[in-house]
Amino acid sequence: MKKKGNLEFIELLNGLVFFSPVSLLVRTQAGISMSEFFILQAILSFVILACEIPTGLVTDRIGYKNSLVLSQSLLCISRALLLAAFLSKSLGLFVVEALVEGISSCFLSGTNSAYLYNICTEDEFLVRSARISNFGTAGFIISTICYVFIYHFGGIVSLIGATIVACFLAIPLTIGLPKEDAIQHNEGNAEKTIVFFKDKIIIVFILFAAAFSIGSLVINFFYVDKLMNIGIKEEWMSLIIILYSLFQMLSEKILNVVPRKRYRILMLTSATIGGY
Repeated sequence: MKKKGNLEFIELLNGLVFFSPVSLLVRTQAGISMSEFFILQAILSFVILACEIPTGLVTDRIGYKNSLVLSQSLLCISRALLLAAFLSKSLGLFVVEALVEGISSCFLSGTNSAYLYNICTEDEFLVRSARISNFGTAGFIISTICYVFIYHFGGIVSLIGATIVACFLAIPLTIGLPKEDAIQHNEGNAEKTIVFFKDKIIIVFILFAAAFSIGSLVINFFYVDKLMNIGIKEEWMSLIIILYSLFQMLSEKILNVVPRKRYRILMLTSATIGGY
């Protein structure tokens, strides 16, 4: 019998990013210029690129669950560093925060899917993946609604503080996850990944994927600034975010209805509609 775990609730808590609608303002109100902001994002991207394989090697040694615990702990530390950087208006602390967040992201990358596949049956994997994602989206919607009130009464400091609390609460849940089956754990995945980088087609694919990721990053950070430039107040960002987040939560229902053999067509259709 496969184990379940609390992945949904962990994703819900991690989705409670109360400062998300004003992520750019967190930096600019701390005195970070646009050029410095892009440097911070470049540092974050470089750390993710440089540490992806080393953290994969560590995951091969310590296992999926321990890697998830390490990722969650580092994410909580990065949130605390973000608050410290904002209060002190220190570019150096923003750099450290980007470094820690990048390493946290690397330990999570692929590990969450591999862990879920290990503790689920093959038939329920995709549907539960969508359900877990929906819990994260639900957390995001909740935090977006709460953002209006928290920002009005406590400002950015309260937004970051509430996010730290939610992130910290996810740590004991992550520690309480069932250990994956050692017999099913695939060792050496990171070493095999190194071989892929010798393939030119793989490198081109990675570059295209990176370009799409950078494009999404720019949109996520700057849409608030652009909307504010046309006269929309920060508080109204919540409604905009909630509308597209609610649509995103239909994924689990769609996967339950669509036959497995149609998943590839569904993916291509979704990517085309989304502009990818």
